[in-house]
This record gives sequence, structure tokens and C-alpha cells, in this order.
Amino acid sequence: KANEHVIEVLEQNGALIKSAKFSHSYPVCWRHKTPIIFRATPQWFISMQQKGLRDTAMAEIEHVHWTPDWGQARIEGMIENRPDWCISRQRTWGVPLALFVHRETGELHPRASELVRAVAERVEKDGIDAWFDLDAHELLGGEAAQYEKLNDVMDVWVDSGVVHHCLPAMRPEIPAPA
Repeated sequence: KANEHVIEVLEQNGALIKSAKFSHSYPVCWRHKTPIIFRATPQWFISMQQKGLRDTAMAEIEHVHWTPDWGQARIEGMIENRPDWCISRQRTWGVPLALFVHRETGELHPRASELVRAVAERVEKDGIDAWFDLDAHELLGGEAAQYEKLNDVMDVWVDSGVVHHCLPAMRPEIPAPA
């Protein structure tokens, strides 16, 4: 219904270059068979370049014994061409991105590392919902009104990618590497 109105407005403003009808496939959810709507939303990324992550990963590949041998070339190709990693998801479950962002500047809170540690302690004590139940005033006090508490969660590959390191550090009975 909106298409006709948009075309009309474009025509009125002399901005319509071409209008035509054609059939095309539309993305559909494989599970529900309903149309998929794409939305551009703010996301959080890990840069492959800024702090040398790509170079570090490429160097570490050399220290792995690969079976079969061709696995090394395959992973090198993946790392060489990998774009920055979008680590945020807008879901109602998962590991929270426990961050506070300034409402005007979009900058992280200057005590972000300290705040993440405080949230981690609460999560360890009270469970994963501790972040989602948290009132920003509890950690930020008078600054809370200036900051937005993120509701995004991490891509599941973040936690699955670090568990081999974190688990042995937290549970001595689990030998490293986990």
C-alpha cells in the first residue's frame, strides 16, 4: 500500500527515475515460511585491523598442527578475508553485552572495564538475568540518566570461542586446554 504513495510523492517532486512492476523472490523464514523484514540497526563490532587481531591470528595459525594439511590454507583464507566481526545480536536470550553508552556522544562509559567486572560478579552470584534486571542507577548513581544500558546480547560464537580459556580458569578440576 505504501509503494503507490511513495511513487506518487517521487513523481510530484520530479525525483522518480523509473517505475515498473516485476516479479521477484522475497526472502522467507525457512522455519515459519513468513516474509523476512530486514532492518538496519546499530551494531557492535570487533575490528580485525585496529589492534592487530588479523595479524595475531595469522601468526598463531603457524603454531597449530593441522590434520589434514589443507586445513591450514583454508583457515588462512578465512582469516585473510574476514571482515570485522559483528558481535551484537538483538535477542531476548544470550550473554549480555554489559555496556553503558553515553546518550549524546555514543561513547562507552569511561569506566567500562570496571563496570563489566561489577556486572560479571552480579551474574556469577545471581545468574544471567542479573544484567537485564539491573537498574543503571545501582552502578552509575547520578550518571545513570546520561547513559543507556544496552540490551544487546553477544553472538554465540563469542562465548563458544572463549570457553576453552575461561572454564579451566574458573574450575580447577577441568584441565587446560578444555
